[in-house]
Amino acid sequence: MSFTEIQRRRPSFFHALELDDGDYARFVREAFDPMDGETKANVLVAYLNLLPILLALNKSASDGHEPYSVEDFIRGCESDLMQGHGEAINARLSWFMFAALLGRLEKLASKGVDAANDAGAEIWLQLAESTPELKYMLPESVLWKQSEVASFNPNCSDEELMRLTLEVHMPPVFSKNRLISNFFKSRGVLYHPPAAMTCTIP
Repeated sequence: MSFTEIQRRRPSFFHALELDDGDYARFVREAFDPMDGETKANVLVAYLNLLPILLALNKSASDGHEPYSVEDFIRGCESDLMQGHGEAINARLSWFMFAALLGRLEKLASKGVDAANDAGAEIWLQLAESTPELKYMLPESVLWKQSEVASFNPNCSDEELMRLTLEVHMPPVFSKNRLISNFFKSRGVLYHPPAAMTCTIP
């Protein structure tokens, strides 16, 4: 799914935050399913840059205002996509909006919503499987700053990139999901989930 398809589907994204938790989890999972590997890889890059943006926006809004949340960010991306800023900007906006939709899954999973935990774990497996795309995509990309992709080493093997994504980049709240443990078990890899389960998405 490309950002042009996101614009075409805009009404469904606009109402996503009105869904109950289970329907929201299903909606986000189904939104990721048709994406190609390159789009998922770009969403992964966006996700790793999302939290600093949210924390900065939260800090700037703290003086006498309501805290800035991931829900506010989703609405802002939607509003910006409606304005149409050109292909490059719209591409980044779409990747960050999907990253924020995933971030809200993390937020819900940390509150004990099982459907969000399952959907998030499934999506993170998809993101991990897309990471080999980064080896070919990032050296030629003009849409990401070097500082935004510093977490990825294109010289790693495909397997190393996938493990790095799940062991380091994936939010800890998803790490004990059976889908994640089964992934490592199928590869004969001993996996130790992180002890901390704290959600940092506002």
